[in-house]
Amino acid sequence: LDVGAQIGSVGITRARQNPDLRVICIEAVPESSDILERNIAAFGLGDRVVSVRAWAGAPGALTGTCHYGYRGGDVESDGYVSAHRFVGNTWVDSRDPEFSVELPAVSLDGILAAYGIDDVAVMKIDCEGCEWDFLQTPAVAKVHTITGEYHGGYPGKIRSQPSPADSLQRLLGATHTVTITGDPTVGDFRAVRR
Repeated sequence: LDVGAQIGSVGITRARQNPDLRVICIEAVPESSDILERNIAAFGLGDRVVSVRAWAGAPGALTGTCHYGYRGGDVESDGYVSAHRFVGNTWVDSRDPEFSVELPAVSLDGILAAYGIDDVAVMKIDCEGCEWDFLQTPAVAKVHTITGEYHGGYPGKIRSQPSPADSLQRLLGATHTVTITGDPTVGDFRAVRR
């Protein structure tokens, strides 16, 4: 699973490297989904790589709003803002997004059920704050390795986490060994099923 797939650099690369691998890419930004789908077709991977245009949410969530196309920031350089133009929800709606789109939501439970998946080898998740809702399910026990980026207590995020390390341990610690690199604002994590 590639949650926050953008244009497919991780999901498509993994599929090209592993001919038996099936990949599901979840992406909320429409322009990124367009490129993702063109890339899937260009590499002839349509039989093994699926693009899901959706908001990654909690079980039972029906929709989510993705903000993108940011035009400015308080302390961020113009270059940083420009580089994050098509990264959804970098600053939610607090930094003058050019676009806001409401999308259907998908959960980990829903993806597993929809595609008849009993076990996931690897999930990459980098979705600018949606990780907290998407991982909030017992279905995480069906994922062997989860690697991603967490987003913590900076203003304007969908859900501020006072302690991302504690929150990740709460969500994944019952079934996975969790390793965290970063600070309370943003960082990387890896969770390997025991």
